[in-house]
Amino acid sequence: MLCAQTLTPHGRRTVDLGQVKLRLANTRRAAAGPAPVNKWQVYRDVCSASNLLGLRDRALAVLNALLSFYPEQEITGPSPIVFPSNEQISARAHGISGATLRRAITALVEAGLIDRNDSPNGKRYVRRNAAGEIQRAFGFALTPLIVRAQELAAMARSVRQEAEMLSQTREAFSLCRRDARKLIVAAIEQGGEGNWRDLLDRFQTIVGKLSRKPAIDELRAALAAMTALRDLVIKSLENNTNAAKMSGSDRQNERHKESHNTESYKENSERISQDLKAQAGSPEVDEPRRSASLPPLDMVLQACPQIVSYAKGQDIQTWRELFIAATLASQMLGVSRDAWIEACNAMGPEAAAASLAHILERQETICNPGGYLRSLSKRACAEAYDPCDMIMALLAQRAVGMATPADDQTARMSGPEISCPVGLPTRKLQHLPRNRASAPAHNPRSYHGRLSGSPLAAW
Repeated sequence: MLCAQTLTPHGRRTVDLGQVKLRLANTRRAAAGPAPVNKWQVYRDVCSASNLLGLRDRALAVLNALLSFYPEQEITGPSPIVFPSNEQISARAHGISGATLRRAITALVEAGLIDRNDSPNGKRYVRRNAAGEIQRAFGFALTPLIVRAQELAAMARSVRQEAEMLSQTREAFSLCRRDARKLIVAAIEQGGEGNWRDLLDRFQTIVGKLSRKPAIDELRAALAAMTALRDLVIKSLENNTNAAKMSGSDRQNERHKESHNTESYKENSERISQDLKAQAGSPEVDEPRRSASLPPLDMVLQACPQIVSYAKGQDIQTWRELFIAATLASQMLGVSRDAWIEACNAMGPEAAAASLAHILERQETICNPGGYLRSLSKRACAEAYDPCDMIMALLAQRAVGMATPADDQTARMSGPEISCPVGLPTRKLQHLPRNRASAPAHNPRSYHGRLSGSPLAAW
């Protein structure tokens, strides 16, 4: 595949004197005997520098197909030529169309990666001697790849270094942006002293100026501005007189670790009692504010026996002990401190403790204990909530569970009605149907419809 090259194209293609001059220079450099180059290493360098060369994926696919026709791994010699037909190139280039193939070949020629060595009729073929050696070939010369191998490698290294620098700058900007945003938001939410709204506007201005895919220079400028803003935020926090009150604790984000020291839970419940008195003027838990519908303590413990396991010494004798156990249980259920204080303010500490014990007893069927408790608090504010009905319904459900085998069919048929949520009347067992024929079939949709006015409707 070594032959003398032609300088002009076939047919009506025009001659570019600049390309002719470059082709002659490449021919002289190739005749000096440059070192052979690995064709696939050169191809990888071309792919890395494709944006600098102005090549798209189709042109790279055609170049890959042309290199596959060269039989050796290393390209050598003064004039290596490949001469496949358009059909053969298209087959190895994933079946691209003829028009796309011609545009890709033109792009490779203009990028200075291959040269045309056209025959008199424009066909690509080879002439061999009697021994089968190639005497003359017409096709595409790969000489530019040998001559420009080092240049292409340098371009590929430059592109990779720029991409690495862009990735590092983007990473640094993301970290700096996260620090600045979260510190500003935390200072605003926790009432820190300072002009945090202006800092937030400045932060939004810096982020808003960035384009969708910023270049390295634009990203560096944004990083410098964001770094200055973060330093200003940190300095403001250090000078803030309320920094000690605003400081967070990693324990708020840790997973639960079981502790058998119940004194800490007692102290926590006492702090909640103090918060209740300070926020809503509610009385101490030592002096319970009982409502007319508040069930007796023994009834609550009988209906909700699981709450006892959260009490100190596994024993509850007073409403205060129930409140301390309910405070601990609220933490185990994932109920936020605000939701618990809101419930205590809305319905009283005793009713809130009884409600929490009920939620604990039905935790397998209540998907969101915190949201359920907030719903009960809203109903209590609207005077549409009676904890006594809730406890009575739970006791009725337990009574059905302890029924005799003869009453088991009745219990199964009436279960959804007996275990109805707060605010719905409970039916007495003697009013329930005694056989399945006289009772309507249980329909989950109709049961869900009966719960439309209860806090369970949202869950």
